[in-house]
Amino acid sequence: MRPAGQGDRGRGSEATSSAEGVAPSSEGDVSAPLLSVRGLSVVLGGRVVLEEVTFQLRAGDLMGVVGPNGAGKTTLLQALLGLLDTGVEGDVRFGGQPFSVARRRVAFVPQRSAVDWDFPVTVRDVVLQGRVVHRPWWRSASREDGAVVDQALADVGMSSLASRMISDLSGGQQQRVFLARALAQRPEIFVLDEPMTGVDAATEGLVWQILEAHRAAGGASLVVHHGVEAVRRHASRVLLLNRRVRGLGAPRPTLTLEALAETYGVDWRDHAAGTP
Repeated sequence: MRPAGQGDRGRGSEATSSAEGVAPSSEGDVSAPLLSVRGLSVVLGGRVVLEEVTFQLRAGDLMGVVGPNGAGKTTLLQALLGLLDTGVEGDVRFGGQPFSVARRRVAFVPQRSAVDWDFPVTVRDVVLQGRVVHRPWWRSASREDGAVVDQALADVGMSSLASRMISDLSGGQQQRVFLARALAQRPEIFVLDEPMTGVDAATEGLVWQILEAHRAAGGASLVVHHGVEAVRRHASRVLLLNRRVRGLGAPRPTLTLEALAETYGVDWRDHAAGTP
């Protein structure tokens, strides 16, 4: 069985929203988890990438997904958002609904390396893409859309660069643009793939600040991140992943030396400075 939403390629999902005013959607079952994943398995090129992954994301969760390179972290996000055409089994529901129905409630921030930064488009145009899921494709952006975009740019400190081409930005600025696009969508769920890679300390701090504000407003976030210590400090829950779930729960009891060693396949005592 394909996960709910497979084949819907997530066109509207690559935009996001402001942490302000996040409220439960009138769509779907309000008692259901914002995200429910049951028995998710992925086989690509004859290789098992994910095996029987099961977890839930509820309102107020900020979940960090941690694991080594090749653990299937990016594949997990792709499977959740219907970005894989074949080889996927399991059940994925957003508030009890398939992704194809709930797409406007989910905002995706991809890895910077997955984006064509030479495409001739301005910062403001990219952020405006976050509003597409809220109107028919043939309708022009409204005054409200413009106001939301302005606020998102201000939230990430990019207002003064709104007319600049994205190819002229630094790595940290590029990530801020995609974060603003996500904010402009005003979703219930943020899904971010390695948002801290290649950015400066100020941008990394901003990302965590926005995710924590989103959590406080009743939203939820699923964040793939390579920094175990950062996840321990900022996340409310953690998913240890290496093909299958190796640990799931609150950071301190989950990020043990034993669990990290099993997940990474190395003696984690060699990397244990500051680890709980």
